[in-house]
Amino acid sequence: MRRIIIAMSLWCLFLGTGVMIAETDGRETINLNKEWTYRCGDYHDAQQPIYDDSKWEAIGLPYSFSIPYFMSKDFYVGYGWYRKHLRLDKSDLTKQLFLEFDGVFQEAEIFVNRHLAGSHIGGYTGFCIDFSQYAVRGDNILAVRGNNLWSPKVAPRGGEHVFSGGIYCNVRLVKKQPVHLDWYGISITTPR
Repeated sequence: MRRIIIAMSLWCLFLGTGVMIAETDGRETINLNKEWTYRCGDYHDAQQPIYDDSKWEAIGLPYSFSIPYFMSKDFYVGYGWYRKHLRLDKSDLTKQLFLEFDGVFQEAEIFVNRHLAGSHIGGYTGFCIDFSQYAVRGDNILAVRGNNLWSPKVAPRGGEHVFSGGIYCNVRLVKKQPVHLDWYGISITTPR
């Protein structure tokens, strides 16, 4: 009996190790929180690579619209733009490239080299954008247009609470092999 318990324990340990290797194999994750620029307001063509953001504020993420919120009696409500230069090499372009956002309040549009790569509504959920088709070798321009405007379609904006906007969580570049599991993994459904 003791041998069976030891054998089963070793087998479970072996299986657990294999799953961990499979989950991390072929996936490279890079934190992108450093070296962004930011500007409060809505700016025409800010997603264009040639847009001049030299007078924008140099920031690191997370960075909310209302920083420093504790020093002001008012919260900014409206739009804000974030921009970042991202260098990619030839080997990066052989992989699928994703931007993972842990949170942008409340609506976000993600541009890569002027192209709308994706959008997200809902400030409390993370999201992932595949930007492989817009990536180029060398310098890539990431631009995020966010807003924290009131919307009756997005919870929980029903009360007298002001929500600060912007990228308030981490952002990562994820490089994956062409064959991989999606961000949310896999699931099984059965008929009733």
